[in-house]
Amino acid sequence: MEIFKTLDIYLMGALALTLLIILITIIVFIRYKHKPKPLSVTSQDVLKPFGENNIKQIDFIRNKIVVTVNDHKKVNLESLKAMEVEGINVVGNKVKFYFTKDTEQMYQQLKNDFEG
Repeated sequence: MEIFKTLDIYLMGALALTLLIILITIIVFIRYKHKPKPLSVTSQDVLKPFGENNIKQIDFIRNKIVVTVNDHKKVNLESLKAMEVEGINVVGNKVKFYFTKDTEQMYQQLKNDFEG
């Protein structure tokens, strides 16, 4: 009988520890739930580094914004990097990039401003 009492104590302890871990996990999740901030740059800010009358076309391909330009040497890549732009890649006269959040929404704004 003594062995069953010891076993019950261990089971109760394990159950209490499991519930404590679950409770702490829930509290941490609720307290530190990441709420993304909206982008701090505007579409006009993003268009400026490409230069005046240098943009031919703006597309959205595979979660990236693709800007086709007349002369890629006129694009100020350092200005783009200073914004929330990620993964900048220049291939010929195409500049490809994305944002960590809201890339598709920014594409729509860029397209509207460009076609304006």
